[in-house]
Amino acid sequence: MELKGVLAYISWSHVNLDHIKGRYVPKLVVIESRSRKEIEVEMKPGQQLELMVIPQRYCIFRKPDGKYCLSPIGRLHVESIPFCERCYNLIPSIKCIVGEPQCKEEEAPKSIKCIKSGIYQDRCKVPRFHYFLAYPIGHNSVYIKVGIQRETTYPTRVLEQGAPIIALYAKTPNIWKGREVEVESRLVLEEMVGKSISGLRIEHASEKKRTIAMVEKLVRRRSSIASTLESFMEVKHEDIYDLVVRLAREVGHVLAERFRGYKLPEVKVIRAIDLYDMDEALLRYDRIEEITSIRGTSKFKGTVVGWLGSCLLLKEKGILRIIDLRRLRGCLINISIS
Repeated sequence: MELKGVLAYISWSHVNLDHIKGRYVPKLVVIESRSRKEIEVEMKPGQQLELMVIPQRYCIFRKPDGKYCLSPIGRLHVESIPFCERCYNLIPSIKCIVGEPQCKEEEAPKSIKCIKSGIYQDRCKVPRFHYFLAYPIGHNSVYIKVGIQRETTYPTRVLEQGAPIIALYAKTPNIWKGREVEVESRLVLEEMVGKSISGLRIEHASEKKRTIAMVEKLVRRRSSIASTLESFMEVKHEDIYDLVVRLAREVGHVLAERFRGYKLPEVKVIRAIDLYDMDEALLRYDRIEEITSIRGTSKFKGTVVGWLGSCLLLKEKGILRIIDLRRLRGCLINISIS
């Protein structure tokens, strides 16, 4: 198939984390150039892919009527949020988009922009899930990233970051309560840095995303496992991810008790590394390239190895490219899959 259009977003909304069945790839939602309709595309392991990316960004602000703006963007205010100047001025604040309310709950909606843009109805008043991601960064240490996601976009946010282990522990009713719990959760986790739980040391805790760096570490780990003698002999040994699951349960219970008024009926720990679809036989490579931004028209081709979150693993000869497609939202792309 061939498709040309603007990359709107990468979705994992088709995955039911309560009933995981097999492995999954995300759906790329592309606004087709001629019809301006949303087209969903899947890139599966083993497929041959040609991807051309044109760096000109187009506004993917979605209006209350559901239509995208799609105006060319001259100046990008925030790289991860490709809005044109006109749409940027329609919203009360870009911080409201990223989950940092600029008013108190009792003051909202503070501006007519809050209503006309749909921010107040579609973002501020929507319940939030609270979670943290656990990435092994050594033989006995982990990196923890605390996060929050609107109920209406769950589970895309938790899955797009490529974390091997995910733990959900609370649910808040709106952006204001959500931000309070998010900030305090980070402080609780920071107090746990340096402690060992289930044989693993918490090396670092943050609310900042380090997706591409963490994904590269996971790729190197999976590649190492796939090429060891143990994997061929099928020798059973305790997986580090099993240890991370135990740590996530304990840390999740600490957070759930801290926010007892919002805690879920039980802490939900997901071994997400097993649901990302990947052909590990293709994980042998000579070198890795990380693609997080595009400066000129770029073409990538090769065999799809699989996915870790929003990161596409594409292999061409001995080069394994990790392409963070979420960073390319708003770009004009041309896709050819065979």
